[in-house]
Amino acid sequence: MPLAMALAPEGDRVVLSPSGWREQGLQVIDPKTGSVVQTISQPGAFLGLAFSNDGSTLYASGGNEDVIYRYAWRDKQAVPVDTIVLAPKEPGKDGTRYPARIALSRDGKRLYVAENLADSLAVVDLDTRRVVQRLATEAYPYDVAVAPNGDVYVSAWGGTTVSWFVASDNDSLKERSRIAV
Repeated sequence: MPLAMALAPEGDRVVLSPSGWREQGLQVIDPKTGSVVQTISQPGAFLGLAFSNDGSTLYASGGNEDVIYRYAWRDKQAVPVDTIVLAPKEPGKDGTRYPARIALSRDGKRLYVAENLADSLAVVDLDTRRVVQRLATEAYPYDVAVAPNGDVYVSAWGGTTVSWFVASDNDSLKERSRIAV
């Protein structure tokens, strides 16, 4: 059940995120041959896949594990590096955040994470790999988009608005408004 895909920086590979009940993780596809050239299992996966601005890092949502998986992108392959923990999770328990779509800030210093079960947008500082801010959204935030001017928009699967966030004076985000849809 591939729920997300991202074009690799070289333009000749597609990274998929199988997020079904049987298989979760990443698959790298060569679209010219139609073959799967790499498969990496993850304990959890969902909708988010994003490459860093320089193409050297791939981020993948960890779904029920409440993490973002970080991969180095080398020689057209994903190499596991580590995880960014959004919330501590007890073994055998369900996650409380469930990261959905993700997007990078224009300068590549922040990762924006739609936390589907927590009804929030997490802002992750990529240097420290820590959540530095959480902002409320409507129920079940789903997708994140970053405008050329840096504004951040978050859709809500269980709501009727798109949350609109703008930069504030202290290098954080603040809600500008909710756009009725």
